[in-house]
Amino acid sequence: MAARRFHQKRKNRPAAIVLALVAAVVLALLLGGRVFIVRRISVQGNQLFTDRAIADQSGIDLGQSIFSVDQDAIYSAFAGNGDIALEGVAVHWPDTVELTVRERQGRAYISYLGTALLVDQDMVIMRQLSDLPADGMPVITGVTVTGCAVGQTVISNVAGQIQAASRVLQALWNCGLQQQVSELNLADLDNLYLITNSGMMVVLGDESAMADKLTWMQAVTQQLAAEGVTTGSLDVSSGTSAIYAP
Repeated sequence: MAARRFHQKRKNRPAAIVLALVAAVVLALLLGGRVFIVRRISVQGNQLFTDRAIADQSGIDLGQSIFSVDQDAIYSAFAGNGDIALEGVAVHWPDTVELTVRERQGRAYISYLGTALLVDQDMVIMRQLSDLPADGMPVITGVTVTGCAVGQTVISNVAGQIQAASRVLQALWNCGLQQQVSELNLADLDNLYLITNSGMMVVLGDESAMADKLTWMQAVTQQLAAEGVTTGSLDVSSGTSAIYAP
């Protein structure tokens, strides 16, 4: 009897792989419409503004595909907001977008073309007001403003002027002296000066060693005030001493 050979038919493996991939894609699309959608917008870093207000500002819609979350568009949505700085966007699968924000705080005013620009310590414009409020915050003078927009840093054509203003403002708040200063003048970056509420001029020199200079200012103005002296000129530009002149 002649021998019979049996051969197992080989499966078409490439075709099987393609079919499996197609099935996986179809399944992902079907599940994506039900699973990978934005169900929650989490907000971190806010105190004054509600989660809802910040979520609305972002432009994200609950129920949209999480694959369609455009981080660049979200940052752009906050670009003109003077009160809120967007510091981070994170997508947490399958259904959450997290926004990290920082609420700006007004630190000073700049007089500009008959208006008052309220700025934070980074010299970002929070709002443009028709009049200068009498709320005790310092007024920055001597700044050459060449461009301004709410939510953006003040633009000056004097190199280093905005950075110097920011460093002095931060130092003032760190030392708790902001309520004692009525004016900060930056017309000459090598000869910055303050005017206190009592009318005393405090010569700062350049922006270096600002914390030391303000420490001297605080100590000496307190001593002079105890002696009944509240006007005159105080030079702390060395950062290592203070020289008072009536």
